[in-house]
Amino acid sequence: MRPMMKRSPIRSALCALATTLAAGCATSDPEPGTMLVVTADAEVMTDALRFEPEPDQGPPEPEADEGVEPPTPDRGVDPPPRDAEVPEPDQGIDPPDPPLEGAIATVTVIQQPQVPEADISVGVTRFVEPMPGVGDCQVVQVDPDRPPAAADQLAAGPITVDGVRGGPFVFSHDGRGYQADRGIPSELFGNGDTIRASAGGALPFNLAVPAPAAVNIQSPGQLASVAGDEDLTIRWNAGQGDAVLITVFPTRPLSVDAQEGDWIFCGAMDTGSFTIRGSDLRRTRGVSPLGQGALIAVTRTRSATAQAGTSQAVLTATTSYGVVVTLE
Repeated sequence: MRPMMKRSPIRSALCALATTLAAGCATSDPEPGTMLVVTADAEVMTDALRFEPEPDQGPPEPEADEGVEPPTPDRGVDPPPRDAEVPEPDQGIDPPDPPLEGAIATVTVIQQPQVPEADISVGVTRFVEPMPGVGDCQVVQVDPDRPPAAADQLAAGPITVDGVRGGPFVFSHDGRGYQADRGIPSELFGNGDTIRASAGGALPFNLAVPAPAAVNIQSPGQLASVAGDEDLTIRWNAGQGDAVLITVFPTRPLSVDAQEGDWIFCGAMDTGSFTIRGSDLRRTRGVSPLGQGALIAVTRTRSATAQAGTSQAVLTATTSYGVVVTLE
């Protein structure tokens, strides 16, 4: 079976789900130079304390009428200026990154055991396309060959993903978006693994989430024919996911390739069942007298969030299962 969720619209949905479903349900390092300033002051103070003028040395004191003021006995030695030992910006110490305000960092670890295929999606944006909340469905007109434009990717420093097979992976911004330092394996985690993501720089965070257990759709079955204008209850093995994303999209004849048309996206609790309205299925079915092929996918998610000033970070791990049906 070919990859079910490789095309951009569904991947975008998974990334958006990381914020919409998880949103409801570190302090940065000291600034470079701070310790250097303290050290410099301490050295100046130590030198001043160690100064002991030697007695009876040097020329005799000049007479008062010679116009030379005698040294003040308690004057001591003037310390060097306080900023004399502070390195200049060009001496190899970079200033800290300014904090990134009003942004959201999403790290989505995607696994599809049926294929098998896996991926890690990392991004930092100011806008996330809204997705359905828990218990709600949206029907969206989608053309898989013309995916919607992605939100502008902001640069917030390297982001590290660990706790996955083959990790850690370091994602860096290449001017267009975040890319991994090497290829991602086809399997990333097993049930019970702990997945971690962290970053410093302009949006610091440190997150961990338990990997979701594999999901399996119990009804409808593979290659089943279902009424395309009646309510459809989808059943799967209930688990401990924070939520599930249910996706129904039309496929091209005699294949599982996604087809342009009305796609259904539903958010649900991981209780093991959810009912899609017949009015929504009717839009996906279309008007073909032969019925419409469709793929139903259930994606279980586990998420963790962190706040960094006015910005937010979300780590989501997902695992999916799909069945091919005919909407009659």
